[in-house]
Amino acid sequence: MINTSQRYKEHLNDRSFSPKSKIVVDGIEYIGDVIKTAPKISHSSTSIVGGFPAKTLSFDIYDLDNVLDFENKEITVFKGFVIDGEVEYVQQGIFIPTKDKIQTNISNRTISFKDVQDKTQFLEDLYQTELDYSNNQKHTGLEIIEEICNKKGIVLKNNDFAFSNYEFPHPNFDETTTYRQVISRFAEICGAIAIFDSYGELEIKKQFETNDTIQRNRYEKISEEKQITYNTIVLGKKGMNNDIIYPESIAEDRVEFKIYDNPFVDLIREDIIEEVATNIIGLTYMPFELNGFLDGNIYELNDVININDRNGNTVRAVILNIENSSRIKSNLKMFNLNESVTNYNLAGSKKIEIEKVRLDVDHNKKEIEAQASKISENQEQIAQVIMNVNSIQNMFQITGGSNLIKDSQLL
Repeated sequence: MINTSQRYKEHLNDRSFSPKSKIVVDGIEYIGDVIKTAPKISHSSTSIVGGFPAKTLSFDIYDLDNVLDFENKEITVFKGFVIDGEVEYVQQGIFIPTKDKIQTNISNRTISFKDVQDKTQFLEDLYQTELDYSNNQKHTGLEIIEEICNKKGIVLKNNDFAFSNYEFPHPNFDETTTYRQVISRFAEICGAIAIFDSYGELEIKKQFETNDTIQRNRYEKISEEKQITYNTIVLGKKGMNNDIIYPESIAEDRVEFKIYDNPFVDLIREDIIEEVATNIIGLTYMPFELNGFLDGNIYELNDVININDRNGNTVRAVILNIENSSRIKSNLKMFNLNESVTNYNLAGSKKIEIEKVRLDVDHNKKEIEAQASKISENQEQIAQVIMNVNSIQNMFQITGGSNLIKDSQLL
């Protein structure tokens, strides 16, 4: 949630508004007499856990003397109100326009900025690390995230997130992984999302209880669905029926959150699933849409608010979508997160069952291991293939009672 004065928050309950906007570029302020259309900001995440959505900005500004040049410069956006004769501004974000986001209209002497992104655009390079994982060395989550921030000149807002002190073996990143994806997938196992806040600082952010209650006169329309609470975590790989689950048994119907192909857990799923579960089991969300909300600009993604709905009920809402609809109004949303259900006849348990089919791709070793197994009351059959750039190893093994048949071949 964006910091505001108590006077500002109290003024939101007074429906007599005098909204103001300004932007600051290279220390120069541009206010309403220069800004043609009020800055519109949009920020949207499609998942309650994981993801690193870009915040975007659109607006038009007059360039009467054809002298403005904002390309690749930081635009700091402020919105506020006239309160007791003074303008109180609240910083909304920092955005950097690239050439493709700028359109100049010489005849109208205006410049249009469309979908200008925040600092997420600086994290699209392929991920490279100087952290040493040789000789089975490990590094903490904080070390991994801080290295990225130091490389990219980014300020890390918080360092007390989940797994900050957990020592990871070499995560299983492939050659196409970007810095942004590393942070996104890390946030996923933390039960959080990653954002750049209104001051342009990177935050690994879990749901934040604002303790604010939105009264009925603060918005135009609300639609809401049933609240959902996760009670099961699933770690798996897309296209493979070898998911592992936690907890192994549960009294009520399962409500799953699935994490697929996460490089941080891919090679250590059984060791880490309980700790991942502590960050996700118990998370709740409610699909909703709140339209015409008076100045939703004091909120950020993963903020939690209470809303007095049209039926007199107070509902808990996690904000995962904020979009300005006018100078003083915003639309807030949480999408319906449709997910497939795990086939528990095929899925393995957390640690007890051996998967029927397993495919492990270790990008660090450049090695692929495929295994199929069948377990009956008295016998276990395992077929395994290990392939790397130098060799292919085949193994077939039957165990049971006093019998042992083993065949291994190196190609």
